[in-house]
Amino acid sequence: MRPTPTLTALAILAVAMEIYAWIFDDTAALMAGGVLILFAFTRGFAFQRVLSSTAASVVCDRSTENLILRQGGSTSVETRITARVPRGAGLELTDIIPPGGAVIHGNSCLTTEGTGILRNYSLSYRIAYYATGEFRFGGIGLSLKDPFFSTRLNLTGGDFRKPAVYVEPLNQFSRRSGLEGAGEMEIEKITPLKGYGIRAFRLYKDGDDPRAIDWKLTAKHGKTYVREYAGLAGTPFLLVIDLPDPEQDSDPRAFDQMLGAVNDAIMQGQVFDHACGLLLISGPNLIKFVPAERSTLHARRLIDEARRIPRVQSYFRYLEPSSARGMVAKIDRETVEMKGGKEGNPVDEHYLRLNEVYKGFLAGMRTPIFGMQVGNVIRTRKNSGVYIFSLYQGDISHLRSVVLQAKQAGCETVLQVPSALPDGGRSGELSRIRGVGTMVIR
Repeated sequence: MRPTPTLTALAILAVAMEIYAWIFDDTAALMAGGVLILFAFTRGFAFQRVLSSTAASVVCDRSTENLILRQGGSTSVETRITARVPRGAGLELTDIIPPGGAVIHGNSCLTTEGTGILRNYSLSYRIAYYATGEFRFGGIGLSLKDPFFSTRLNLTGGDFRKPAVYVEPLNQFSRRSGLEGAGEMEIEKITPLKGYGIRAFRLYKDGDDPRAIDWKLTAKHGKTYVREYAGLAGTPFLLVIDLPDPEQDSDPRAFDQMLGAVNDAIMQGQVFDHACGLLLISGPNLIKFVPAERSTLHARRLIDEARRIPRVQSYFRYLEPSSARGMVAKIDRETVEMKGGKEGNPVDEHYLRLNEVYKGFLAGMRTPIFGMQVGNVIRTRKNSGVYIFSLYQGDISHLRSVVLQAKQAGCETVLQVPSALPDGGRSGELSRIRGVGTMVIR
């Protein structure tokens, strides 16, 4: 509780009277000062009781226009508050907005005077969200004031913080040039994209495209018939999200860019009437596979849960068995084709020694469990492409394994790199992964 100027003046007067009574031995002044001090304590006790009863009577019912937003989007908020405030007391109600939000229209505060009865108060405003994630309101701020005291109390119980608003990052997912429209097939139902095959004929209705009229059937039956084309649906693509190690620091802006592109990819998949596959990995550790994902909110929750799982295994410059066999074959071919080779030539000895090293441990190499898991996931269903999202921190041997399995399954593979990374998404390490395209997330 904070004293008002009125109470401060009374306190100064009471102290002055007590000093006067002590100096001049005035009993009346002593009694008057004591009465003022007792009056201040009494009003403070009464104000505390009023505050407790008012806070206990507050009920909040808040609703928002949208529960899922894109970063930078806005939504209207309607907050209805019921409270009983003593007559004459000043009341200020504040709807505490979530962090990362800002009121762009209306007012989230209301000031009124108590009537002593149960009353309904309403707050209407519009709020824009600039941060990403899942946000809850901060609660209701209750400010109470009478002639002698004022105080503020924040009500932050569960009911005062509902509902939760989910804000998705705003970034664009770009499919690799040449893959747009690849892998589509005709299906026996109507979709936003039309195919070339005819699934049925029907009578003409107002609003039909005149170009779909079948003139042969129209002339034969004397009624206008139109062709109904088969729908065009794309084969799904697989989104591989490589999550950073929870024990290491990562760039939050780059991670938000990556999540924004993942959300956009899921929504683009719905246009082609199919759901994306979602594969969550953290280094060479497969965490979760979702065969068909259509909800960006569900995908974000899965990613948030998977981010907290520690890495059990890690790679360091790991060599795949198939890559080792390819190196052996290449060395054998180059050794045979090498011209001017003489005994004792250091170049020849280098290749021969390298060949012996590879052949020495090649027989004992086995495909790791992570490689077999990823290969089984990619071959579970036909994918038109594999898109890998990663912050590319530390060793990227596990990404080579994913690319290798995708190539063996006949899938086009594209690396999605956030532009917020220190190198601007142009890491030299990525250029060492052969047979894969790279696109920068803006």
